[in-house]
Amino acid sequence: MRTHVRTAAAIRSRASWNDQHYPYREASLERERERKVGDALELLRMLPSTARSYAVIKAGNKRGLFSRSARYWLELRGHIILLMRDGPSSGVSALFSVLGCQISSGGTTRNPILRLRKRHAERSRAGTTAPSYTVSIRLECTSDAEMWAEALTTACEQRVVGVSDFEFVSPIGRGASGKVFLVRDRASGRKLALKVIDKAKVFQNQSAFSHAVHERLALQLVAGHPFFTRLRYAFQTRSNFYLAIDFYEGGDLYQYLRTHQGRLAEPQARIVCSEVVLALDHLHRLGFVYRDLKPENVLLDLQGHIRLADFGLCKLLPTDRLTATVCGTHTYAAPEMLSSQPYGVSVDLWAFGTFLYHVLRGRTPYEARDLDQVIANMNNKRIRFSSSTSPELVHLIKQLLDWNPDTRFGCGIEGMNQVRRHPFFKDVDWRSIYNREDNPDGLLHYSRQQKVHQVDNEQTGVDNECVESNARLCGGQSTSPRDPLSESVETADLDVNGEPQNLAMYSSSGSGDLDEDGFKYRTRPRLLVPERSAVSDLRPTRSTATSLWDGMVAAVESDDLRNFDMAEWGKVSVDHDEDDVGYGDHSLWPLLGVREVLDDERMIAGFAYSSTATAVTTTAAAAGMVSHVPTDF
Repeated sequence: MRTHVRTAAAIRSRASWNDQHYPYREASLERERERKVGDALELLRMLPSTARSYAVIKAGNKRGLFSRSARYWLELRGHIILLMRDGPSSGVSALFSVLGCQISSGGTTRNPILRLRKRHAERSRAGTTAPSYTVSIRLECTSDAEMWAEALTTACEQRVVGVSDFEFVSPIGRGASGKVFLVRDRASGRKLALKVIDKAKVFQNQSAFSHAVHERLALQLVAGHPFFTRLRYAFQTRSNFYLAIDFYEGGDLYQYLRTHQGRLAEPQARIVCSEVVLALDHLHRLGFVYRDLKPENVLLDLQGHIRLADFGLCKLLPTDRLTATVCGTHTYAAPEMLSSQPYGVSVDLWAFGTFLYHVLRGRTPYEARDLDQVIANMNNKRIRFSSSTSPELVHLIKQLLDWNPDTRFGCGIEGMNQVRRHPFFKDVDWRSIYNREDNPDGLLHYSRQQKVHQVDNEQTGVDNECVESNARLCGGQSTSPRDPLSESVETADLDVNGEPQNLAMYSSSGSGDLDEDGFKYRTRPRLLVPERSAVSDLRPTRSTATSLWDGMVAAVESDDLRNFDMAEWGKVSVDHDEDDVGYGDHSLWPLLGVREVLDDERMIAGFAYSSTATAVTTTAAAAGMVSHVPTDF
């Protein structure tokens, strides 16, 4: 990997920041972007701003030597302040991160001043000890000062984490772009799922880079919604990007179906799909197309509710813009995607129809082993339904699997509201669904009934296919691997960052009456109880650390992985990586020109993230985001 080394001239420029160094010409920056994959500022350009106004900036060292002041348009995006010389429509001239800064105020009522200073001296990105700097921001009115003080307080207090802050317990997923591990936060003891994304794959091409940026953006913007995985931390090293997500002990819906006769009854399918509808509706309102809906990416929390996961193929589409990338799972791909036609959220509606059929019948409507056979089946075969399927459900699936995206259900001006008003959902209380209220048709009650049924069978000696399947999985001796027909595949036309495996994110719920997101907590009956033999056939390879092996065995014995197939992920190893205090967002201090950030060929500025309740609230308000709860409930 190319190591970033700061020249002596650059260090002097940083120590005595002067207005004359900025801004660099836009034409020069455009040529810089064309010469390499990715734009280090792309995520910052998409993040919502939590504070913005004109201000006069000064920067100086601990001896009080300041550069001359200059007036800029300032925007705080995440924890980074962007400086724009000629107003909000002009290009970014300079930036700096406020992570770990102390805030003090001064000045007068007419000219209030906020001062930012690091709590302690830190190493620069060149590896040398950086002197203590102060950045002074002189605002134009008291209201601006109050707005900035509140936003900066939240941004400065965000926790800065690194690889050393987590104890790796066990692998729980692997895909084309990275791996997922169950980890334990050393500071809080909290269980999290840590997704490790290899930078070498992210920067292979522009498409893979965009996927990584949009995944990080989407995870932040959906924070607080009851049916999405919750991002807790994000950070980067010179080798990898890291996303720390809540750990969901219920596993994914694919594994649930495998242990419950391969399908859901229609009442259970209605509840699950109602939650998926609300999740997709919110994602579409934010401007994203998901493109990877399938049971493997639908996680289950301990209350039996879904959490939509893995935003690796998610794409932010500006208003009235379309895309034409072929990606995702071949059995879920819409006709317009397979024919390389421009598309938008219509592919999510097709995928939702496929998903509904899948959970109901145990297979997709055009099941096949490869993409060519999927297309052949779509051209030559009709969709078959069981005689027990209700006419309303048959009608809904047929409307969703309409080959014409212009007439497909939910693709019109009403969007997902049209789906919600379909007769199949006529008895659904959408506000109750959003509030995650107890429902007799929910997976929680269904699991209870299945467990009672299984116990009765064991006591009476009844031996059926469902009990045998559960017994094999409980012992970790599943005779068949995950069905390859339901996995994503990569062809010459598929995106490099498509995830052929389950890169799911999971979270453990806290104890008490409410979990950390404020939702009602109920203990879920255990679906699987793996024994130590679940990992008895897995032996640590040369690349697998003994500590990770011991942690995995301990996790199985403590029942943390009862809903995970360790026969599939048990041999995934941890690649060596280490923290670098002179690298990452916290090193963007005190002031950097745009070119200095662009010089790092494998950095995404603003990638670092730490979740706090105030940060989520402020970001949502500043972004003008739509309410989580649709107004027509």
